Amino acid sequence: MADMFGKGCALVKVPGSTKEEWFLVISQLYPIVPHPELSLQQLQQMLPVVHKYNFLELLQYVNSRLATELPKSWSLDPSAPGYIIKWLVTAEQLQLDALKQAALQNHLQHGHVPRVR
Repeated sequence: MADMFGKGCALVKVPGSTKEEWFLVISQLYPIVPHPELSLQQLQQMLPVVHKYNFLELLQYVNSRLATELPKSWSLDPSAPGYIIKWLVTAEQLQLDALKQAALQNHLQHGHVPRVR
């Protein structure tokens, strides 16, 4: 990622976040026209910052994109980017209802949820 900060710019340290995460967040808050399209990996990368700092519109956008695009790549393989259990946990922790619903619906349709007796 090209360094876009020149001399004389103030450096602000934000504990628990990386420069790359903030670059992704800022690129969505103040987009270049046309709006930059982020990959699923980039959406996942910026999700903690968006949630932590309560960027509500951006959180809704990320939630919607993930809920729409992740079902195409759900997997039961823990090493896969679309590992459904990881996304269910993330959706629950961050209260991403659309993503949680999409994951649960897929899980139930394919019989991946153990039945309670």
